[in-house]
Amino acid sequence: FFRLSPLRFFCCEPPLHPSPHPLFFECPMNRLSHAWEDLCELVIRPQRANYRPSHLGPTLFQLGDSIFQRTDLEIINPRGFVLQCSHFEPKHRPQAKLPCVIYLHGNCGSRLDALEAVVLLLPYNITVLAFDCSGSGHSGGDYISLGHYERQDLAAVVEYLRKQPTVSRLGLWGRSMGAVTAIMYCCRDQTAISAIVADSPFSTLVQVMVDTVRANRPWIPELATRLALRAMRRSILSKAWFDINELDTVSAARHCPVPIIFAHARGDDFVGRQHAWLVHEAYAGPKRFLEFEGDHNSERPEHFLTEVVAFFLEHLSVELSGTPPRGTAVSAAVGVASAPAPTLLSDVAPAGDLAPTDVDLGLALDLDGKGPCADHVGQSSLSEPQLDSGADPDATGEQNSSLLDTSGRASNDCVPLARAD
Repeated sequence: FFRLSPLRFFCCEPPLHPSPHPLFFECPMNRLSHAWEDLCELVIRPQRANYRPSHLGPTLFQLGDSIFQRTDLEIINPRGFVLQCSHFEPKHRPQAKLPCVIYLHGNCGSRLDALEAVVLLLPYNITVLAFDCSGSGHSGGDYISLGHYERQDLAAVVEYLRKQPTVSRLGLWGRSMGAVTAIMYCCRDQTAISAIVADSPFSTLVQVMVDTVRANRPWIPELATRLALRAMRRSILSKAWFDINELDTVSAARHCPVPIIFAHARGDDFVGRQHAWLVHEAYAGPKRFLEFEGDHNSERPEHFLTEVVAFFLEHLSVELSGTPPRGTAVSAAVGVASAPAPTLLSDVAPAGDLAPTDVDLGLALDLDGKGPCADHVGQSSLSEPQLDSGADPDATGEQNSSLLDTSGRASNDCVPLARAD
């Protein structure tokens, strides 16, 4: 009688026939919340670039007929984290002060990503400073913030360079998260930077997430997506101490007067064209919008890189004297004939690899349990100079042609969400 009575439902007696599959009746929203919690971790803690200093190439290297050097240094950001930086500059300076371009990597990237910029700009006596943002590469910090705290990192680097007697004007070259960081920084400090190249910026982080879920998981209801985003916002705020709703590049662009080039690949299905275009339309300063073939992580075409070089030459007030350095391509816009592109970085990378590196947002909706998509990191093949017999071989540093230990190809089962950086 007791087993048939409704009273048993108020007792602690176990059911007569326990379900062999206790998760069968689990609430679908509960399972969905677990998936979004995993995604939350991937937003603020994507796969971290793992490399050795030797992957940056020798500390003394040669491009064409000129010799350049790399100086590694550490800068403390306002939160007390140590930023690992590398400054690439001529060994023998043609003048006391030279302009510098700061390269800003994406959310899965590191200062290794700047090696392409090094080869392009150094022959024109534009120095390059690259650094690992906090939470990335070898710098301190456990989480990234997709531009929120990275602009503080950039502020610390800019402050360091402005104190150096050997640096004149400053430019920024950012990709994805780095592009957003550059714009968000310049809307507050409008005098320190002379030119910006913003490759694939997103309009708002929340909209990137919503767009990507719609494209890759259309079966998820709109209401569920919005509720999950609210939960993610609270979780990220408690872990990484920033509000995803405040990552609004469009609003920042309205207060940024610095000359800029916006860039976007037509095949980019991580951060859609409308994101870069919205930021472009809101931007207050002189602007250009360049499009080219490729996707979010593909190598940028030579004609785009040529435009970037000409842009920095113009706005950083670099005067060309005589003939350009051998082994460098420049735009006819600066009145110099093109020369063969340098073979010193890995245009040696296999065609299938992603160089420069970064599968940004590094995000993958890991519903199949196979882990986040991994990124690929291009290797350095900066050539060591031919030293005299009396030169110190230790000055050249160590050259290592191996790729990062943890690089791998993205699984087809991983659904990339966005490179928001």
